Amino acid sequence: FNQGQSWISTSSGLPSNANIRSIFTSVTSGTTLWAGELGNGVYRSSDQGASWTPVSNGLTNKFVNNLFLSGATLYAGTDGGVFRSPDGGNNWTAINTNLTSLRVISITANAGVIYAGTDGGGVFRLNGNGTSWTPVIQGLTSLSITALGVNGATLYAGTNDGGICISKDGGTTWTPVNNQLSSTLIVNAFAVSVSGKKVYAGSGYGVFVTEDEGQSWKQLNAGLLNTFVTGLAISGDQLYASTASGGVFVSRIP
Repeated sequence: FNQGQSWISTSSGLPSNANIRSIFTSVTSGTTLWAGELGNGVYRSSDQGASWTPVSNGLTNKFVNNLFLSGATLYAGTDGGVFRSPDGGNNWTAINTNLTSLRVISITANAGVIYAGTDGGGVFRLNGNGTSWTPVIQGLTSLSITALGVNGATLYAGTNDGGICISKDGGTTWTPVNNQLSSTLIVNAFAVSVSGKKVYAGSGYGVFVTEDEGQSWKQLNAGLLNTFVTGLAISGDQLYASTASGGVFVSRIP
């Protein structure tokens, strides 16, 4: 618990060697966490990660790549499109018009609008009907989107082979921001500090942080037993990182 310099495991109730692809926290309660696992669906923790239970009723594809909470609605991006839960993950329904043939890797929201990052199709925006999607891809360095994040009016897109891009106009145009990063770095998750001053990126080489919208990045890896970070979540002053085979780690941040 020391500003990302060291981490401890908090994985009770998760499958052995769980491949957690996403972790998300409730802004309202501050204690509820959700974790998406490849093959076993969604897990929920009501005690800040001390223990986990499965919540996957109606989730017909349990290869969960990303989770996102918008208001009271939880979204899951899976190998079989997007699913939505209005009750904290207890029940799920598919919203896959235009996405049925695409693997959804990441989901985020900007100004109340939901965005989905796909493997090979770029970024999609959920239409007002709440069931169909429109592509928003101009300027993206790759159509293989591995992560999406948002800080204020700025959208972040992590790609499979084109580094990180940002958009300041709701996805209409995108610009790469790869200073001090490899342009081929795979970014699996973004998280934003409560103050909004810091954006964290979880990648195959651990955790990076920027305080200037991607103009510079710093690596934070001490204590991570597995540096292939698949998901990030912030609850108060705690940063949670899920990994490909090492479970979940937590560190205190300023």
